[in-house]
This record gives sequence, C-alpha cells and structure tokens, in this order.
Amino acid sequence: MNKFLLKRELGICNERREIIDEIKRSIRHLDLSVYKQIINYNKGPINHLDIDVAENRYLLSVSGDGIIQIYDLFENLLNNKKNNEIKTEFQPILKINRKSNNNNNNNNSNSEGILLKGISSVQWYPIDTGIFFIGGVNGNVEVWDTNLGQVSQTFYLENCVNSISYSQVNCTNLLIAAATTDPKVRLCDMRTNSSVHCLTGHRESVLSIKWSPFSPNLIATASKDKTIRLWDIRRGDTFLFALDQYNGSGIGIGVGGGSGGESNDDVGNDIGGGNKNDLKQSKRYRQKLHKPKSLQTSSSSIIEKRNIGGGGGGIGGSANLTLKKEVPTAHNGTITSIAWTPDGNYLVSTGADSKIRLWDIQKGGANTMINYPNAHNVHKIPNQICLSTNGQYLFHPNGRAIHVYETATGNLVRQLKGHFEKVNCCVFNHCDQALISGSNDRLTLYWDNSNDDQIDDQQFLNEEKQNNQNNDDDNNNFQVTTNTTTKTSTTTTTSTTISPPTTLEDVDNWSDD
Repeated sequence: MNKFLLKRELGICNERREIIDEIKRSIRHLDLSVYKQIINYNKGPINHLDIDVAENRYLLSVSGDGIIQIYDLFENLLNNKKNNEIKTEFQPILKINRKSNNNNNNNNSNSEGILLKGISSVQWYPIDTGIFFIGGVNGNVEVWDTNLGQVSQTFYLENCVNSISYSQVNCTNLLIAAATTDPKVRLCDMRTNSSVHCLTGHRESVLSIKWSPFSPNLIATASKDKTIRLWDIRRGDTFLFALDQYNGSGIGIGVGGGSGGESNDDVGNDIGGGNKNDLKQSKRYRQKLHKPKSLQTSSSSIIEKRNIGGGGGGIGGSANLTLKKEVPTAHNGTITSIAWTPDGNYLVSTGADSKIRLWDIQKGGANTMINYPNAHNVHKIPNQICLSTNGQYLFHPNGRAIHVYETATGNLVRQLKGHFEKVNCCVFNHCDQALISGSNDRLTLYWDNSNDDQIDDQQFLNEEKQNNQNNDDDNNNFQVTTNTTTKTSTTTTTSTTISPPTTLEDVDNWSDD
C-alpha cells in the first residue's frame, strides 16, 4: 500500500490499473486481521451474516440460540482514530436475546416478537437499514424494526425456514421468498400479511433461495432433491427450467406444457439461442419423457394418441394435465447453497458431493465445466457462500477453513484458517475489501490484509533504516577522506618551507668575474 501511495504521489502509475491490482493483492493476501476484532455474546453457532447494501456499514449476525447482533463497522474506527488506538474491537450496537424456554413464554412468544429458537437466515432491507428480515427454525418469517428492536410483522409457515431472500432490484414488490423443509417455496406478501403464493415443483425440502440481482421476477432455488430450478413468479404453474450438470451446450431443460404449436419431444427448449444439434446428448444422460402411447378409459378402449407439449386443446397445453418428466440434477448430493454473480449472468452452487459448479444463465443454464479443486462439503445443512465485489473471487466454507477461488478459472488462490469448528457462513465487505465469517465455534472472524500491510510497513521501515545507515556511512567516508587530504597538504607545505633557499652571493661572484 505504501508503494502504491508513493507511486501515486509521484505520478508514475496508472491509477485505475493500480486500484485493480491493489484489490487483487488485498484478496490474495487475506489473513486474520491484526487490528480488527468482532466481539460476540452468542452461545450458539453463527448461522448467517449480512451487510447492508444501502451503506455497506452495518453487519447483521444471527446464531443458533436465537441471538441477533448488529455491528457498526465505521463508528468504532472513528472513535479509535480520535483516541489514537491501534486495535479496533467491534461491539454490537444492538443485541436481542431470546426469551427463556418455558410454557408462559411459548404462549406469548409471537406477540412479544422474541425468538424462542434458532435463526437460520437473515437479510437487510435493501434501501433502508431500519428494517431487516429473519427466518426462524420455529417456522416463522419475521420483519423487524431496527430502531425499536422488535417484530413488526410475522408470517407463520409451519415448517423450519432454511433460507430467505428479498429482491434488491425491485424493492417495491414487498415479497419475501422463503425456502423451508416443505418442497413448496413460499412468497410472503408484506402488503397483505399472507403467504398464499407458492412455487411448486421440488420433491424434497429447499435449502437455499436467491433472488436474481438483475430481474425482479426471477428466483433460483436449490433443494435436497439435487436440483436447481429457476422460477418466474408471474407464472403460477411450474418452473422455467432446471440446471443439468451434464449439459454444457447452453440449452436449458424446459418445462412441460409449451405454448403454441411447439413440441417438447426434444430434451428441452432452446433458451440460450442454440440450434437443434446442441440438443443431442449421450444416450446415458438424455432426459426421457414419461409419456404414454395412448389414453384409456375405464373400459380399456383407446381414445386417441396425443403428443406431450402440444398447444391449443392438446393435453400438454393444460398446466394441470401436464405429464411429468424427469428433472435433471445439478449435483450428486444435497445442494446447500447458491449465489449469483453481481452482474446476474452466472450462478454458483455447492453441494454435499463436495463439488462447486458455475452456471451460465445467459446460455440457458449451461454448466461451464470449471473444476474447483480441494472443495469439501459433506454436511447436508444450509451454508452461505459469497463472491467479491466484481465477482472475480469466490469464498467457499471448506470445513474449518475458507477457500478462495478464482471464479472464472477455478484456481485455488488462498486458504483461510482460523476457526476451530465448521464454518457456516461468510460475507464480503466491499468497502474494506475484507471477509467476515461465522462458525460453529461461536466466533465471528474478520479477515483482511492488515498482516500483509504490517509486513510491508516493516520492510519499508527496514529499507529506510538501511538507506539512512548507508547515508551515514557515506558521510563518514567523506569526512575521513577530507581529513586525509588536509594532512597531506600540511606535510607538503612543511617540507617546502624547510628546503634551503638559493643564495645570491654565488650570482654576484660570477657577475664580478
């Protein structure tokens, strides 16, 4: 950092390029912070973290024992600067404790808005830090008022909430998407205080859900049934397409029941703009449609043959009568977390098969086939992955460590080790180019490049000290040389003075002769 500042002051650097290189260096040299520490008061594992989008200032932390903690990442820095303190300790500016577990408290828990069980997911309201949302293990999705520190609205979903998501594009739709242990995805409408809208299609519990960062109507869900599906909330019948781990051609696997005269006899619809030749797959991985050759009445008389996906009055044209087909799998195990890239063109997923996959949504959900080495994820419970500001780097909880990958190439560039138990969540701080992580060891750790900066500062001081020492040696040598020259001049002058002068008598005697 000091070298960058020096080059900038001298005007010998490309500022834009140097900023990109500095961000790259910061992420590649992440380590436990030397100067910053987050103080926790929870007694359960940290399940989820979130930093507000509006100011990038407030950190929201929730734990398995139902404790909510909010940290101001700027205020303590300003106070420490005034007091000339080097180390910064982030204390929660708001801490909400759960109520004790007894019968009376259980009866009054919903009215008082205090959680009796753990919290699995949390998110800030995108445009205002006065509101945040949480998903509880007790099956409630709650809207909290930050200033009052209490619940303002509650949705009772009757199933454990694994993940929640709120759109950052269109904040006026007031819809909270919730993934629960029930296969149905629930949409909670804050205007009507109801959650009647459901997205039906998964066969097992949904563990992760994320709203698209560029489309207010597009949602991605990941389930225990090994599938990732993309939904348009304006359609109430079924999902748009599912991601196939064996499909790298850029063709999304579409749903049954096409509109118009198209037929779904092919593997899927050409969403990415490919041609029919791209639909050819190996026989082993071809998606087969379950369609009968004929429909029979109770008297076993054949009525007629109809193609699946036919438009108009065909059987495939009705959403209720659409015949099911096998949905392609995205992983060979439970999918625990998904994350969009900031531009919304790609989707990253991780599963219990210890695989990380990058999906090209612009090509219909094609698998990019990028290998992320040494990924480890064997637990079938939700976790939280994140990406850097520009999406160039991926942060993946890897047991007790966190692996940092290059998103585009899959190269492992850093292993962050500091937790004592399994890491559950991590979130990237865009302002400080730092990472914050939570684990089962009940610790929230702050990762930045302060350790590397400290080494650079020490090297800079050592270089300055060496330069000063060299200058002192040069000065001493100059003084010694000057003294030697002075002594030599004095000796020469003395010898010249001692030599006898020429007498004039000889000259006069010669002139007389």
